[in-house]
Amino acid sequence: MVTDQPVDILVVEDNESERASMVEALQASIPGVNVVAVHDGTAALDFLFARGNWAGRAGAEPPRLVLLDLELPGASGFSVLGQIRSLEAGDALTLTPVVTGDHVQRISQYCALLSDKLGGDRGFRDKAVFASPMHDIGKIGIPDNILLKPGGFTPDEWEIMKGHAAQGAKILGNSKSPYLTMGAEIALSHHERWDGGGYPNGLKRDEIPLPARIMNICDVYDALRSRRPYKPAFDHAKAVDIITQGDGRTQPEHFAPAVLEAFKQTHGVFRTIFETYVTSAGAAPAM
Repeated sequence: MVTDQPVDILVVEDNESERASMVEALQASIPGVNVVAVHDGTAALDFLFARGNWAGRAGAEPPRLVLLDLELPGASGFSVLGQIRSLEAGDALTLTPVVTGDHVQRISQYCALLSDKLGGDRGFRDKAVFASPMHDIGKIGIPDNILLKPGGFTPDEWEIMKGHAAQGAKILGNSKSPYLTMGAEIALSHHERWDGGGYPNGLKRDEIPLPARIMNICDVYDALRSRRPYKPAFDHAKAVDIITQGDGRTQPEHFAPAVLEAFKQTHGVFRTIFETYVTSAGAAPAM
């Protein structure tokens, strides 16, 4: 499918019912959004290549966000992510960096690791693997001048930025899919803190769904290891020290004790995962 109309979101999902539900949810949650949906990875790549800057198609801008099922016929979700990175590296395609392919793969594996360590069953683990990459989907509703702003936010901008949690839950909610149901839980509550100091609802302790408690520490570790407009990338040792000892901004009291203990016992594997799925431009040297 090729269209010269602006496309905000490309949905790639082989299950017809889930694909229709996702499109309906996105259109209902984001007024005026233009969504294109395709059924497999090959169709997704065809669409993206047709809209590449090198294709000379006036007005055919790429989508701001690509939502991928990771298990797809034709070309897997991870294969599509790899192709997207190749296009971006060659300046043939530029996507708004809500999340990167490397980040998605790392988050999935961190969550699988902690799910196993905490004794979750196979069903919980599998849902966490596929639901966790959707944690920041609500950022599609954040204006680019805020989302991509270098440096800190004004108080008003920060309030807008925090809205991505509720927006993500709204997009993913009301689905019969267990993956989207968990995705909505994670999207809404992954910035909540064990001590009640998080957002958007100030939940504390067991009020926070377990998938969101797991996602919280995974997201913090990955953010610490990655370069951001407002901070350099930290090495593994510094990231672990900040999470387990605190630095004023991040404190161990922010994390569920059981999840924090599981992280302490597996942080070496976190390092391996990060170093396996990382581009050199975004990371500090391993230590």
